[in-house]
Amino acid sequence: MQQSVFSQFKVPVVQCKFRKKEMPMLECIDSYVNANAMPNRRSACFRCTQGQKTRSQFAGS
Repeated sequence: MQQSVFSQFKVPVVQCKFRKKEMPMLECIDSYVNANAMPNRRSACFRCTQGQKTRSQFAGS
């Protein structure tokens, strides 16, 4: 059985406070950006301070 090239890399994971689960960092960023690009006030990610910090850390790296 062949392994994917991406399986070699450890995906950064963040602990989501609002959803109460661990999720990949890129999923957190996608959810945050989507919720704020189209003001989706019902989303847990709308104006999430943790999502904002995660996005700025990712952009700075």
